[in-house]
Amino acid sequence: MNGLLPLILFISLLNCYKKIDVNDASSDKAPYAPKESVHQNGYYDKPTPPSGFTAGVGWMQAIDINGKGTLSKVEVDWMRLHAIIGNKDTILFEDTFDYETEAMHWYGLYSRNPWFAGDRLDFMPFTVENGFLILEPNTIPNRVFHWWNTSRSIIPSIATRVWFESKVRITGGAGVQAGFDYWKDLTAPPAGYNVNNIEAGVSDWFGNSTTDWQIITVGKP
Repeated sequence: MNGLLPLILFISLLNCYKKIDVNDASSDKAPYAPKESVHQNGYYDKPTPPSGFTAGVGWMQAIDINGKGTLSKVEVDWMRLHAIIGNKDTILFEDTFDYETEAMHWYGLYSRNPWFAGDRLDFMPFTVENGFLILEPNTIPNRVFHWWNTSRSIIPSIATRVWFESKVRITGGAGVQAGFDYWKDLTAPPAGYNVNNIEAGVSDWFGNSTTDWQIITVGKP
């Protein structure tokens, strides 16, 4: 028995210091988050626009979590940007995917490592079928798939809270995160972070935790 004790301790130490595959998700606490992502977990710190920002847009991103081309599919039913105005919840803008529009052609592929370095790298491949936006992150595992509301929305000055939600179904090895930004106005061009737009918050990363639809929210009251 005494001879087994050092062996047991040795095995325990090996388990504590076992090598972590750099292609694995970042942690047990964020199993659907790619290791490169800036925000492994959700946060929300701007319920209303900062001074000088008057518009908002919701966005989403998806990725092959492990970067190994594991089969996956992301289906999006709708995306909604909300505002609380006079204690009443109001939908400022809703995207449904009944058909493909020209604005969707701006959806893009972005750098995975470093995360979102530079600008849009290419068109994001997707299809619109049966009222759903459909993408397969495994087809380009070294890129981030990124899409957003097809129009910015003016945030009423009397709004007391802005929030975003989307209904999605995730199968296979994809991770999905939602967020939303405030913009200076409806037409201000991208000019780098904290110039013409600023992030209000993001959700946790979601993955194949259910075979059914789930709703991802950011800042929901």
